[in-house]
Amino acid sequence: MRRLARAGIGLLLLVLVQPVRVEAAAATARLYVTNENEDSLTILDLERLTVLAT
Repeated sequence: MRRLARAGIGLLLLVLVQPVRVEAAAATARLYVTNENEDSLTILDLERLTVLAT
């Protein structure tokens, strides 16, 4: 019973967190599209995109 409850809570968290990740990734993509200096991706930016994509 506990395992089922834990799975339910995990599923609920996944459903709640996933749209936030997608929106953050979309906002980041919009930021780069509208950035005047498109060639200035730093290592930190690439790490942030990698974290958002996973």
